Amino acid sequence: MRLGSSILGGKPMRIPGVVDVYQVGDKWVARSWPKVQNQPNSAAQLLWRKKFKDAHAMVKNWQGVYMDSWQAIDCPPGKMWIDIALHSILTMPRAWNVTPTQQDFKLELYRVDDLSTVQPDHLGQFWPLNYCLFGNAAFQSYATAGIAWHQRYGSDFTSTLKWNDLGWICPEGKRPKKKWGLSYASEEASDGWGNMHLVDGEMCVFWWLYYDERGVAWERLYNFPATADKESNYALEGPPLYRKPIPFPGVFHA
Repeated sequence: MRLGSSILGGKPMRIPGVVDVYQVGDKWVARSWPKVQNQPNSAAQLLWRKKFKDAHAMVKNWQGVYMDSWQAIDCPPGKMWIDIALHSILTMPRAWNVTPTQQDFKLELYRVDDLSTVQPDHLGQFWPLNYCLFGNAAFQSYATAGIAWHQRYGSDFTSTLKWNDLGWICPEGKRPKKKWGLSYASEEASDGWGNMHLVDGEMCVFWWLYYDERGVAWERLYNFPATADKESNYALEGPPLYRKPIPFPGVFHA
């Protein structure tokens, strides 16, 4: 460390950790012993470091719609999407065995105001409700990779999920940091009907749930309650997908 000219003259000073003092030009420099690296210094820390590196390597392999959806999430102050992703992986590692790789797919929430116009529709289907969520074969592959998704009302992050400020935590020997929780902000889409049908040579899926003008979100959030030895925590198991209702064009296309 650099010292000022005040070390010249006066009484001798004792500076903890300093080996000697020497002059470089018109500056005095104190030289200390090399410090022994403190991290990692236990088996637990080595294991945590490995888990973190593995999680980071997993994120680097994400691609397509899945990666785009992660990068589009809303984050609390001071956080980035990758912070939320790494936190979720480390909190619930069993949920990440398989992640989707689709570069694109079709998922639309169609609305028909007059059900008599689609009784039956061009595929011979009878619509039981005014809203139909339609997904092509590529979306089915996306939706069945890894986790079981939940459908909830809403068409953006803030209408379906909510960041909760849980105050500050002060780990021993470290700087205080803000703790955030994540919860659902809307209810789950009500049960309805679903079926499969061949469209443009692809086996596509149709859902008639009790959708409405709020739209629909595909997402999966898991919350861990606090226990005697652990704080409450969350894992966003999959990045949300949102769809707003659009008028049914009269014909389904994959």
